[in-house]
Amino acid sequence: LPPVERGWFDSVLLSAGKAQASSFRPVDVLQEFVRNLWIDALKRRRGDLAADGGRETDEERMKISMDLKRFQQAKWGTVKDMIRDITKGAS
Repeated sequence: LPPVERGWFDSVLLSAGKAQASSFRPVDVLQEFVRNLWIDALKRRRGDLAADGGRETDEERMKISMDLKRFQQAKWGTVKDMIRDITKGAS
């Protein structure tokens, strides 16, 4: 993995290692990794928006910020639905 992705993966493994062994599942590690990939992509997209882009840009920045908050706090089922909705919109 490239360094950034390796860092995410390592942090997920570290946090999983802190969890009780009975509640740890490999699928949980992968889900957190995917969540982190999307969070980073949204942060980059928000960062690419022009600082003085006007009302539409401000609205897009706000939408991305709200999506980021949901990605960070939601359970996997909601995150999975968000990913599906985002990728449908991109098609």
